[in-house]
Amino acid sequence: MWIVVVFAIAIPAVLASLSFMATRPDSLGLHDGRLAECPEAANCVCSQSDAEAHRIGALRISEKHLESSREMFVDQLASAVESLSGSTITERSENYIHAECKSMIFRFVDDFELYVDWENGNLHFRSASRIGYSDLGANRRRVELIRQELLSAGLARNHQ
Repeated sequence: MWIVVVFAIAIPAVLASLSFMATRPDSLGLHDGRLAECPEAANCVCSQSDAEAHRIGALRISEKHLESSREMFVDQLASAVESLSGSTITERSENYIHAECKSMIFRFVDDFELYVDWENGNLHFRSASRIGYSDLGANRRRVELIRQELLSAGLARNHQ
């Protein structure tokens, strides 16, 4: 019986300590107009990925927002990102948003990135776990959720 109690305490403690040890990857951000490619692990999605398993759809910026204030548009994008559960924006510019998204129980950190490609009128996404191999689809669900919110708000539309 005491072994069960030890494991019930030890396993969550180890998982929580792993989440605190995971540091922000150096590969984040924009590199020649692209977000970082996903690693081999099944815990990342990216709209600019060359690998089918990691690819997720980009969105088109709606025409009225391409012609309006870039700052106001990015403000609206930032509000949508901040509405995600456990998210905190850590970097923001005219064409890039980075947020750390913490899971509720073990406080695992995922890096969520949004790139506004003003020149081509596209919104690109990348979401990746800092540790582990599988995320059980959490990053794909996060990007799909934000995509739906942006579509519903009229900020973007699907590619045709």
